[in-house]
Amino acid sequence: HPLGDVRTRTFPSQPVLVLRKPDDAQLFKVSPERVNITIRSAAAALSKLAGSDLKAFVSVVDAPDAAKLTGEVFVQGPSGLELDSIKVEPPTVTVQRVAKPE
Repeated sequence: HPLGDVRTRTFPSQPVLVLRKPDDAQLFKVSPERVNITIRSAAAALSKLAGSDLKAFVSVVDAPDAAKLTGEVFVQGPSGLELDSIKVEPPTVTVQRVAKPE
């Protein structure tokens, strides 16, 4: 295997952030609010990785102006981290527009 000694590690209960347009001031409620992220990578890289290094997010940048939508959860890790695979559970979340600010 090109990554050498490969291991799997799960980072439970990671918060899901909402990625939105800079001028979108709406509030969003994500359900579920947290996901489990399982990463498969070189053992040396995994041992240095902390949950805070990972950012789980759902994008509403190109979403229709619907009150509620389902979006795929993406994960961003530290640059330079070579991953064999990444699994998010659940893979999708529901995003609901809560309110438009006055």
